Amino acid sequence: PYESLTRYYGFYSCRSRGEREKLAPAVEPGKLPEPKTKASSSWAACMKRILEINPLECPKCKSQMRIVAFIQDPLEITKIMRSLKIPEFSPPPKLPRAPPDTFDTYYQN
Repeated sequence: PYESLTRYYGFYSCRSRGEREKLAPAVEPGKLPEPKTKASSSWAACMKRILEINPLECPKCKSQMRIVAFIQDPLEITKIMRSLKIPEFSPPPKLPRAPPDTFDTYYQN
C-alpha cells in the first residue's frame, strides 16, 4: 500500500544517478566547462541550410553582411536605439475589431 508505483531501472535508477555524479568532473561555480568539440559550422550557415534563408544577406542590395559585435549590455542597447530614434518599448497591440455587422447587408431592401 505505501510502496512506490514507479520503479526506475538502468540509467534512470537512483544508483545509476549516484554513480554518474561521482564520475562527473567538478565544475567551479561561475565557470563554464570548455566545449568538447568546436562547432563545425556557424549559425548563419545552419540557418541557410535548414530554413533556406541567409540571415547575413542585406534585404535591400543582396550583398553579404558581416557581424561587427554582439551587444548584450542593456545600457548600450538603449543608447543605440535612442540614436537611431527607435522606441525602447514596442507600442501595445491594437484591440481586435468587432466582426462585421451582417444584419444590415441582408435586410437593406
